[in-house]
Amino acid sequence: MDIVELVKADLEARANVGAAKYGARLTTDEPCHNGISALQNAYEEALDLACYLKMSLTEEHIKVYGGNQPCGIHGSDHPDYLCPTTRANGRT
Repeated sequence: MDIVELVKADLEARANVGAAKYGARLTTDEPCHNGISALQNAYEEALDLACYLKMSLTEEHIKVYGGNQPCGIHGSDHPDYLCPTTRANGRT
């Protein structure tokens, strides 16, 4: 399965959604539909992405290690050395 081709298909589908919703595809010829700069829009989307990623990582962590909160430093009962969050922060 070619991941780049899957991403291309997603980009095209997303562009079509935008065109249907706003009457045009995103171009440099026109300002963003909401009057906010493209950079501000991208930043806000990145913040949303960070929230979705953290939510997914936390849900996965809970599935693997149990508990309502992630890991020993966050509330679960598995050893910190098993926690990817702890390892990523150099606390092993």
